[in-house]
Amino acid sequence: MGTKICRICEDHTGAVCSSFGVVGPLSMTHYPHMESPALHEAATLDRASRHVEAIAVLSRAAASGDLIAKRTVGLRILLGDRAPSLGPEGVRLICEAANDGDAKSADLAAVLTGAGIHCPQNWSAALDWLQHAAELGSVQARGALCALSDDRDLAANVPEERWFQLRTNIDLPALITPPNLVTLNAEPPVCSVPSFATPPLCEWMMAQAQGRLTRAQVYNPHTGGLEHTEERTNRSALVSLLDTDLAHIVVQARMAATVGRPFGNLEPAFVLHYSPGQTFHDHYDFVDPDTPGYTQEIARNGQRILTFLLYLNDDYEGGETDFPRLGLSHRGTLGEGFFFSNVTASGEAATEMLHAGRPPLSGEKWVLSQFIRNRALVPGHA
Repeated sequence: MGTKICRICEDHTGAVCSSFGVVGPLSMTHYPHMESPALHEAATLDRASRHVEAIAVLSRAAASGDLIAKRTVGLRILLGDRAPSLGPEGVRLICEAANDGDAKSADLAAVLTGAGIHCPQNWSAALDWLQHAAELGSVQARGALCALSDDRDLAANVPEERWFQLRTNIDLPALITPPNLVTLNAEPPVCSVPSFATPPLCEWMMAQAQGRLTRAQVYNPHTGGLEHTEERTNRSALVSLLDTDLAHIVVQARMAATVGRPFGNLEPAFVLHYSPGQTFHDHYDFVDPDTPGYTQEIARNGQRILTFLLYLNDDYEGGETDFPRLGLSHRGTLGEGFFFSNVTASGEAATEMLHAGRPPLSGEKWVLSQFIRNRALVPGHA
């Protein structure tokens, strides 16, 4: 990247509903292990750009009791993916499929209800959906329940009939309440948040990213595309709507509460992974209005004003988050939050916030990276 140009790290501008982190149209690869003839027929129609017919096929199948088709058409109209953008109706269809026994729909209902997307935000209802998904056999929901639970003994060995018991001892207010901060730099603010997330939550987020890591990219404003560069050699995994779960939503909600910004201002998060020697050289996280191609980005999505990191492990050497112009270098500990402003108090791009992810000398570094804008990105956020 270098110090003279600010490329937006893996910013999916122009993608279908980028605020949800879904890159491009949904495809069969987004729905593993699905057995639905309607889905295959719709995919064939989509390849021929016959999207209205594809939605009609899915809608007929949904009306006849095909829960996978109901979930799929719900997602498509929720996201406006080659279909009308009908967020509340999409949520309704997903919840109907969940009530009728589709575990993945129950996973999605927990996320949508917890985040308050096209429906009232309701943590109790979100936990109910998560419990329902676990009872339907969702491995993702069961893992999220265990990661959120205060009962570590029960979480370590949950009998099939006791998902309700696990759900009832989750203290969501405590998980979301903003913790105490330690100021490392006054202006622009750089703060540490000790004990931001529990070790089980950190372990769960690392486990969820396993198998989805790919070489990290940066956005090139001149070409409008993503590219690999020698300045960034680490790997990353996008936490999209179809990859997230209620545990991630709880962590993001606590981030929003900690920095005093609405949940809807959060971009999709990334899990970052650094092996020994892998790095992300000096760069900025703000969207530079002086860089060609970025004026439209700011007009569309607002400025990226804050970066929030959650250190998911600490069993490595080196790997500091380094701010050379501030004379500040920070190595996080397991479960620690760390955030910094990318703009000045007046909202201008803060060039003193040049920073880098230095390479681990030994071991592997895992971190959750969350960018926060100055206005809402999530449509329909309640």
